[in-house]
Order: sequence, then C-alpha cells, then structure tokens
Amino acid sequence: MQNKQDVHWIDSENINMEEYYIVEYWANKFDVKPEVLKQAVKAIGSKVDGVRKYLKK
Repeated sequence: MQNKQDVHWIDSENINMEEYYIVEYWANKFDVKPEVLKQAVKAIGSKVDGVRKYLKK
C-alpha cells in the first residue's frame, strides 16, 4: 500500500479501489459518493471510461 505523499499522479485509465484517496479523487471527479463509485466499479470494472459511461445512465 502506497502512502498518499508517495504518489504524485493518478492513473487516468483505471480506478484503484485499494487506495482510499484515489477512491475519493474519482468520486469527487464524477460528483458521486464513494459508495456509488464502488458499486459502479463492481458492476463494470475499473476502467475510467466505462465507469464514466455507467454513472451517466
């Protein structure tokens, strides 16, 4: 597990659900709660484009 200070970038293609700060980043970016983001990733996988499309439904 990486420390938040050790990471200076966010993967723009995949959402890493193992790191709370990455979950928070993408939840804020998509304007959803982290729980909603987790459900989306569970339903369709961790690809950012797929999650974006899923959440727009």
